[in-house]
Amino acid sequence: MQALQIAHSRELGWVEASLLGKIGLAFQEMRQYPQAIEYYAARLEWVQRLNDQEGWAETACNLGIMYEELNILDNAQQWYQASLSMAEKMSNDKLRERASGNLGLVYLKLEKFSEAVECFEKHLHLS
Repeated sequence: MQALQIAHSRELGWVEASLLGKIGLAFQEMRQYPQAIEYYAARLEWVQRLNDQEGWAETACNLGIMYEELNILDNAQQWYQASLSMAEKMSNDKLRERASGNLGLVYLKLEKFSEAVECFEKHLHLS
């Protein structure tokens, strides 16, 4: 946390955004999803300020994962869709593949089978 404070005090936005994501990932690995969400949400604000579209899409996908782990599937769906939309806007196939696959899994859990198939077909095409 000291590194985060130093980055903040020196106004190192890219460093702060990166550290927030790494701390979020640490909480994710410890299965402390609400804390991970806090840090991912803070990272999302930074990458938006920095106009980092790829960072935004990655973080939105991470937020989707957290909400899926908490079984808050509507939120997971929204974050995955936002990530997929940004990835498509950037023509980033790696992020499109990741978001479409995750979104397909949420659709399965929501019993939205035709939407799940559509996402999995997109995922398969991109992989």
